[in-house]
Amino acid sequence: MKSKTQPKIMPSNLRAEADRLIATGQMPDLATLLGVVATVREERRPEILEVQRRSRIHVVVSARSHQNPSDRTGRDDDTTIG
Repeated sequence: MKSKTQPKIMPSNLRAEADRLIATGQMPDLATLLGVVATVREERRPEILEVQRRSRIHVVVSARSHQNPSDRTGRDDDTTIG
């Protein structure tokens, strides 16, 4: 898919590009930037969701590993004492 915008900026060049935009007075204000991000996310939502769906890694984890440590009884089963 061809991009309608400028080529991507690599992370290594991001700081230099930000510095250049600030120095030349071309850096948009935060509200403008967030508005553009929200618009692009909305336009690209189906594509974003599809990529997320395809990239999920399914890992089976026991329910016990998700418990709050303060809730653990030290027992191997889920029965309640008392």
